[in-house]
Amino acid sequence: MDNSETSWSTDERSEESMANYWIDQMIDSYDRTAGLRHNIQTLAQISEEQNEITETQNQMREALQQAHQQRRQALQRRRQALQQRRQTRQQLRENERTVTEWQRQFFVTVLDTQLSSLRKNTRIQPGLVHMLHQSF
Repeated sequence: MDNSETSWSTDERSEESMANYWIDQMIDSYDRTAGLRHNIQTLAQISEEQNEITETQNQMREALQQAHQQRRQALQRRRQALQQRRQTRQQLRENERTVTEWQRQFFVTVLDTQLSSLRKNTRIQPGLVHMLHQSF
């Protein structure tokens, strides 16, 4: 074997080795790129899911606030209804007292009128008139 053959086969092996090295580098680069793409897709999916979770949380928060507002409004309506009932009962009691007083005054007036008529026609003892007034 002469030097020119050896040199040629060394150069060929060197070129093949370089080609293999660059092929390996390209494969590694492709693998890294594929891995990065996968990671980016995973992050995008996680981000989308997080956005959905955030949106759901916001909707739940809003629904909860609405429920609290409705509860406060219902309590306010109940308080107002109770206050109205109290006022109505108070007004009824006052009306009853007024009617009772009017009835008493009416009966006293009728009694006075009848007693006055009886006095003119008969003689009544003064204590009996006082006792009748006190009973009303």
